[in-house]
Amino acid sequence: MTETRGSCFCEAVKFVAHAAPDRVGLCHCMDCRSRHGAPFKAFVVFRAGDIAIDGKLEPMPSRTGRRYACANCHVQIYWTDEAGREIEVSLGNFDSPGLFTPQYESWVGRREPWLKPLDVPQYPGNRPAS
Repeated sequence: MTETRGSCFCEAVKFVAHAAPDRVGLCHCMDCRSRHGAPFKAFVVFRAGDIAIDGKLEPMPSRTGRRYACANCHVQIYWTDEAGREIEVSLGNFDSPGLFTPQYESWVGRREPWLKPLDVPQYPGNRPAS
């Protein structure tokens, strides 16, 4: 896997992933919908040691784990679980499209009716831990 890069809107915070992600998903839960102002969130999850993030970050409110945003443009950069084992970044923050394809969808009962399901596993709530 080659390096994959991304940034916030103003490019003050940048990240580089040095390995393939653990998983890629879509979430239709109300937290993701309201936090991102979109009908779902597409995200990529890496092991914490497989991604480097550089730039000034500020903490954001979170019901679970910890979230961080660019201190300048306030775009969310990542979420991490309480133990700091994994880092989740939004698919839209990568520099290039077409890098990753969702492998599952979660909270599908909250999916917009006009949005067709992907041909991947569908979970009514969170994806079961693997």
